[in-house]
Amino acid sequence: AAAALATPTSATTAETTTTTLENTTFETTTAETASPATTATAETASPATTATAEPTATAAITRPTAKGHILLVEDNSYNQALARIILQHAGFSVDVASDGSDALTMLQQQQYALVLMDVHMPNMDGYTATRHLRALPHTGRLPVVALTAHATEEFRQECLAAGMNDYLAKPFEAKTLLNKVQEWV
Repeated sequence: AAAALATPTSATTAETTTTTLENTTFETTTAETASPATTATAETASPATTATAEPTATAAITRPTAKGHILLVEDNSYNQALARIILQHAGFSVDVASDGSDALTMLQQQQYALVLMDVHMPNMDGYTATRHLRALPHTGRLPVVALTAHATEEFRQECLAAGMNDYLAKPFEAKTLLNKVQEWV
């Protein structure tokens, strides 16, 4: 007669806690796995809005929000932090890429409502990244707004020729950035 083998089973439970601190909401997910031999608890904090006292840009993908998911492509850490804080406080989720090459990788992993694209960056500039983006089937019609220190009609024409939809001159005020984003999202 064949003997039945008993295998230990494990159960996993997860609990999500939402905390608001200084107008920033953080979701903490606690996962607990229990098995006959061991019990392990893992905690991960994933901010619904990633903002800290001194924000740092990462290539991590965030969860989209109801207002829209924006890809910010900018090599300057100060500009990254400023734009990210403004957009997140307005209710947008923001991912940051530090150059065009990183942006193209992120665009293949996630869908975005808008791309804010610096034009002068190391490795791959915004013009080249936008041309590549336009060649991809799922991003061909994605709005791209250039971020630049140049605000001339000639520059605007260069942006449009590269496939960008619009441009925003740096430095910008929060209201100006949000108005431009609202035009395209």
